[in-house]
Amino acid sequence: MDVVSNPHGEGTPSPYTAALLRAMPDVIYCVDEEGRYLNYIPADAAEPLEMPPGLRGGRIIDHLPERVGRRFLRRIRIAISTGRVQTIEYSVPSDGEETTFEARISVCGEGTALVIARDVTEQRLVEARVRTAQRMEAVGRLAGGVAHDFNNLLTVIQSYAGFLEERFAGDRDTKEDLDAIKNAATMAARLTAQLLAFSRRQVQELETINLNTVVAEMDRLLRRLLREDIDIKVHTEPMLGMTRLDVSQMEQILINLAVNAGDAMPDGGTLTVETANVELDESYGILKGAHVPPGPYVMMAVSDTGTGMPKDVQSQIFEPFYTTKEIGRGTGLGLSTVYGIVKQSRGFIWVYSEEGNGTVFKVYFPRVDDQGAVPDGRSSRISTPHRDATVLLVEDESVVRRAAQRILENAGFQVLDAGNGKEAVAIVTNHDGPIDLLVTDMVMPGMNGRDLAAEVLSRRPGTKVLFMSGYTDSSVLERGFLGPTQVFLQKPFTADGLLEKARAALDSEPNGSH
Repeated sequence: MDVVSNPHGEGTPSPYTAALLRAMPDVIYCVDEEGRYLNYIPADAAEPLEMPPGLRGGRIIDHLPERVGRRFLRRIRIAISTGRVQTIEYSVPSDGEETTFEARISVCGEGTALVIARDVTEQRLVEARVRTAQRMEAVGRLAGGVAHDFNNLLTVIQSYAGFLEERFAGDRDTKEDLDAIKNAATMAARLTAQLLAFSRRQVQELETINLNTVVAEMDRLLRRLLREDIDIKVHTEPMLGMTRLDVSQMEQILINLAVNAGDAMPDGGTLTVETANVELDESYGILKGAHVPPGPYVMMAVSDTGTGMPKDVQSQIFEPFYTTKEIGRGTGLGLSTVYGIVKQSRGFIWVYSEEGNGTVFKVYFPRVDDQGAVPDGRSSRISTPHRDATVLLVEDESVVRRAAQRILENAGFQVLDAGNGKEAVAIVTNHDGPIDLLVTDMVMPGMNGRDLAAEVLSRRPGTKVLFMSGYTDSSVLERGFLGPTQVFLQKPFTADGLLEKARAALDSEPNGSH
């Protein structure tokens, strides 16, 4: 290959090599023993052997965190001195987040090494989600076994407490002691019931139900359960599909999520319960690192306007006994119980939260017909006009951005993508052609979606806008994120859902009203 045989970048690569380098998703460069760049081919390079001005004469350690740079340089020297291929995985800060690379280093000439680095951030995220799911599965099996054995012990304790109560029926002091033992055993039994729910070992009494009925019946109880400074709003889908569930378990899910939301709003706020018919496709499972059968589902969302959660908390909230509450204020089993019931019911649960912007829990259950049969999950593809339209896609989560970009490009759109508002503004400034549609996430570090849309419209007034968010439609409206006539897409979305909203936005009146 030209770049290997000519590490100093002299000459012109063959058309075949040039095309190969452009198609590769990897960064390729040659360095000497001191880590000085001899040439550099960025991923998807337009000019394979053109050294970027910022790197000419520079060293690899100048562009990496100090500790990573030292490790990298050691690997380079080992590869050159031994002739053996070296590998290294490292992370570098990028727009407030970390990008993870996997690099392979091999000798390519006297005193020089070839480095091929690949962005594996998305792959590592998916692997982490799979590990989390596997850990939850293992903990669930352990919890179920412990709960089963513990229930046997509680049965013995309660039984013998009853025997003693009969024997000392006339002894008031002894009766009070025995009552305390029985009450403690009853409380422990409630905890084991929650462990059994988490481990999916509860006995279910399944019925074909409409979730709207459960929500309506629980409305009054929730208002009594939560404090007076919490406003409860309910938005239900009028033609909600049926699903097959255990009613008492659904009530438990709703109560646990509502109580959790109430605790997240110590100064009051709004709790919103919503239902909707949704379609999930393969992309939902890919984003969540789980197998999700595509098809029609019924969704119930419980959202709050509370404190929100950082990502490290979100990754642990469904684990049993994990709690952020003060000692004595919670068992840490409320959300793990919800998780177990949802999984036992063949459903899926998703949490979306931003610190300071509240939290949304979305629960999905397979939709069935009135007789309890699961309908065919295949859906007709949405015909998409505006096939030549140019879309500026802005999303800080790279795994979501890539999925959306693929959907739009497969439908014939020309897509410009950016990972944040700053990148998007640069594209708007430098792009010579039209930008017909801005598709942007609402909540991003730095410039948020609203501010970005205002900036884009000030430069290109004819651009249409489609907002995306993990918050539900009504919770976004209640937070004042957008006007009631603006086009909004709720995450997670399907391919059809994204294309339908893109079409609606392009058909709308200028500046997002229609």
